[in-house]
Amino acid sequence: IKLLESKKDFTNNKPLLRIKHSLEDIGQLHNNLTVLLQEDTMLVQKENLFDIINEVVNTHRKIFPHLQFIVKQTEVYAVVNRGAFKQIIVNIISNACKYNIENGYVQIYMKNDLLCIEDNGIGIENPEYIFERSYKEHVSGNGIGLDIVKRLCEEMEIDISADSQVGEGTIISLNFKD
Repeated sequence: IKLLESKKDFTNNKPLLRIKHSLEDIGQLHNNLTVLLQEDTMLVQKENLFDIINEVVNTHRKIFPHLQFIVKQTEVYAVVNRGAFKQIIVNIISNACKYNIENGYVQIYMKNDLLCIEDNGIGIENPEYIFERSYKEHVSGNGIGLDIVKRLCEEMEIDISADSQVGEGTIISLNFKD
């Protein structure tokens, strides 16, 4: 793909862009399954959640330069598995970016002991179903990512919920039981 992208004839080629996005989806799915299936996935320790969040946000800033990322916290500690928590945050922030609007925002903050990831994107028509396997509202995606997020949260005793309005955006909330 990189070789083809370097050719002028393939600049903004729609089939090539679809292949590239499909490869990104496959890579994301691979990462999700790897974290979920690792034997030591749920070895937990006290971590500063915002160290992990900032790492993920910095990567997404490069991929989505048209979005504004706002991180309103510096230190919040919880007992988590670093790899599993990072995968949870990658999935949530990736979705917030992919389904956002031009010049939109992704905001991460604490509110009443909840970690909130908020966007002003296209919203979700049926937020009560998004954590079910194979559920998807759009052609893109495979309906597995948020199911894996839910499973990883359950393993670490994190309650996850979604609140969304079509055309206004989505807030994903994580409640840590410790």
